[in-house]
Amino acid sequence: MKLVKLTEKHYAVVADCGKKYEYISAAEAEEAINGYSVEKMAENYAKRYTDKNNYGYNGDSLCIEDRIEMEAYIEGFNAHKELVKGKVFTVDDMRKAWNAAFIDAMSLDEETYKPLFFEVFIQSLQQTEWPCKFENGKLVIL
Repeated sequence: MKLVKLTEKHYAVVADCGKKYEYISAAEAEEAINGYSVEKMAENYAKRYTDKNNYGYNGDSLCIEDRIEMEAYIEGFNAHKELVKGKVFTVDDMRKAWNAAFIDAMSLDEETYKPLFFEVFIQSLQQTEWPCKFENGKLVIL
């Protein structure tokens, strides 16, 4: 099965036969894809911040100060994403491009050579589908 990005905020898990298996929240899909949850990061930050400043975090539930800190963290995170959204590729993506070009150049004389086209390679970095599975009720990207 695979995770498919339908729109900017909508994902679905699709069986190999093409039948939609389940819709997934954007937060759950992005956590599986990116390896982090901004909401969980914000909650951890808020708990550390309020503990450090003696705001009365009781260990079980979020106090009003925690919620304020979480909202501020998420707003800052989203502002950062907005600022860097024009920077489409990561350092890891650039490393993949460099290595692919190197391998392509080294194989020019081989009989099985297939040319590497820039547009095709760049498109391969901009995924909209990921192989996945459910493990203990949680979406996992393979």
